[in-house]
Amino acid sequence: MKKISNIISFLLLILLYNFTKDCNMFLLTLSFSMLIIYTSIFSTTSIKSKLETLYNKKYYYSINKIFKNSIILVTIITLVLTLISYLTSLLINIKGLSIVNISMCVYLLTSTIIKLEGEYISIIKSKKLGNNLLNIYNIVNNILLLITIILLYKVFKLENYLNISILYLISLIPFIIINILIYIFVFKSKKEVQKREENKLNYIKETKKILVTNKISTIFNIIQSSYIYLIIVILYFILTNKYNYNYDTIGIYITSIYFYGINTIYFIYKIIKSIYIDKFNEIKDKITNKENYNLINIINKIVSLSISLTILLIIISKPLNNILFNNKDMNIILNVSYILVFYILYNLIINLNIICNKEKNIIITLFTGLIITLITSIPIINSSYRMGYNLVGGSLISIILGITISIIIGIILIKKKLKLSLLNNFNDILNMIYENIIYSLVLVLFTFIVKVNIDSIIKSILVIIFYIFITIVFYITKEKITKKKVQ
Repeated sequence: MKKISNIISFLLLILLYNFTKDCNMFLLTLSFSMLIIYTSIFSTTSIKSKLETLYNKKYYYSINKIFKNSIILVTIITLVLTLISYLTSLLINIKGLSIVNISMCVYLLTSTIIKLEGEYISIIKSKKLGNNLLNIYNIVNNILLLITIILLYKVFKLENYLNISILYLISLIPFIIINILIYIFVFKSKKEVQKREENKLNYIKETKKILVTNKISTIFNIIQSSYIYLIIVILYFILTNKYNYNYDTIGIYITSIYFYGINTIYFIYKIIKSIYIDKFNEIKDKITNKENYNLINIINKIVSLSISLTILLIIISKPLNNILFNNKDMNIILNVSYILVFYILYNLIINLNIICNKEKNIIITLFTGLIITLITSIPIINSSYRMGYNLVGGSLISIILGITISIIIGIILIKKKLKLSLLNNFNDILNMIYENIIYSLVLVLFTFIVKVNIDSIIKSILVIIFYIFITIVFYITKEKITKKKVQ
């Protein structure tokens, strides 16, 4: 169900781009990047483990009490975030941003409550339904969004900030329907009597614990989400005040890279993550249980896979851009493809540190990277202008620089904590570099035979299939050569 939800979300992203090509969607980009930060605040919010404990003790009254208190707590925090969003919109001072931000917070509240309701239902009613409730909500919401996008941008002629606000508020429809059904089938006839033992429970204290079930993971999620939002705000003010770009040009540039481009890369990242997540979880368990493991080997494989896919993505960026965005003026995929390998390594290294290092060290590592990005963003953007490069692309370099610093510090911390010898890995690193250089040369040589700089959609599909085939042949050949050397 989650895979279906992700696929529909990605298709919706592409359809949104094609339906809103002629519209300035900067307000959506700005509010959505703030939404990611807010979502990160609730990223480890969970009542499931607490409800499971109470359910095993048959404390049914307490289950309902903590569930209701958690809904109230989330609502209060969301109202505070709504106020922050409103004040922020006044500072940035773009027409309609305050309405869009408030609407975004409504979506945040509905999705967070649905998540909690799913966990509640999975404990007291149906595990399967509860686990899939959020995915069902997302699928229905995305279908409604598609219909709404068509109506708003092809039929009605409203102000764009109203269109974007409606896109957020449409989430109220599936939210209301789902909650009516939950009330009828779950809550209506459910009245539990409090047991004597339950009087000892401090419900307020227990409810506070569910808000952040993993402090360091929440901080990590918030900080990595903050990169995009802060850079967008910096970029907007620089382009407006220093380089006198008009609002529509800014909207097209920033939205193309930081909304459509970054989200596309994120979906690709999730595909890559699904390939290595089982191995990572295996290593995680072995580190926790202090068993023997080959961490360096796993990291090498993940990094090698990431570099190879990044190289492939760069080569096929033009035909892929044609299929997804059909934008002849800007190669969105090429502009963001470079960040993929850094983002994968950043997530890998920080998550390994979360397993084995102190919170203080991890927080310093995370904030150092973010501060480096903020300090270097303006000089790098200015340098990009003087060298004649895309200013938005220049801002991505500052993000890459920041997360690279965090990666380096993270590797040093892992080396100290797990007592790894990086020198023993030097030959493997060289082999990885040589392998990817050869792979790059093979693909580049083929570009002289099968051109990648094309505009036709059909040709683009064929070119992508061809280069994926070449990649598969290359790695099958490499594996055979490696086995012969071992023998």
